This record gives sequence, C-alpha cells and structure tokens, in this order.
Amino acid sequence: MKKRVTIVALLTLALTFGLFAQEETVKLKGKVTVSNRINPELSANGKTSLLIMPRFISEDLKDGEEIAIEGTKGEINRGKGFRNVEKIEVIFVKKLTVDGKTVDIEKEFCGDRNGMRGPRVKKDFRNGFKMDIDKRNKNIK
Repeated sequence: MKKRVTIVALLTLALTFGLFAQEETVKLKGKVTVSNRINPELSANGKTSLLIMPRFISEDLKDGEEIAIEGTKGEINRGKGFRNVEKIEVIFVKKLTVDGKTVDIEKEFCGDRNGMRGPRVKKDFRNGFKMDIDKRNKNIK
C-alpha cells in the first residue's frame, strides 16, 4: 500500500512540473502602438507583442513612441470557438523606460493598495509620481 501511495504521489508531482511553464524574462526596445487603448502593442525585432501593464500608464503612451521594456513573456489564446484559436505573445511589463525615465512598475505599484488600478497620485508618469494633495484638499472643502 505504501508503494502505491508513493508512486501516485511521485507521478502527481512529476506531472505538475510540466503544467507550469518557466517565466522567460525579456528586454525589448521598439515602437509602441496604442490604437486600441486597452493594451498597447510593441513592435520589436519583426514581432508584435501585447503589453500588459496598468492602464493609467498605458494611457500616457503616445502612438509611435520609442520605449524599452523589461518583463516576462507569455501566451494567450484568442479566437472564436475551439478551432479558430490564435496564439498571441504577451509581455507582463515590470520595468518601462520612456524618454530616458525608467518606471519600475513591479516595485512602485504592486504593493499595498495600488495594484492595477494605480496609486492615488498624479497620473502623468513622465514627471514623476507625486501626491496631488492640494487638489484633493480643494475637493474636500
């Protein structure tokens, strides 16, 4: 009985390692396309990848702008039904560099109450993230 339990446990453990892919870290530089305003696309090295990042940052990107990113690569399936499935390469952005300014998305916005909704700060990431206390106080009065 112990042999069977051990064999089943080892087989289960071996199968679970194949289910989870290793994260592949990528660094890319290229032009961004923000036509759909939901998720920008990066064209680099002849490939187009969908960028997954907080919306308040992607809204400030301009179409055709040169950016550099660092993140992990993945794939999603998009299509109708079971047969018309198109695999799309996505990159979960951890660091973004625009106009020489680098924003560490993972460090700055993945803590406390921030998440993908964004912090409670000014929206423009190019000028630095600063609390907009004056504006908030005017709204309270």
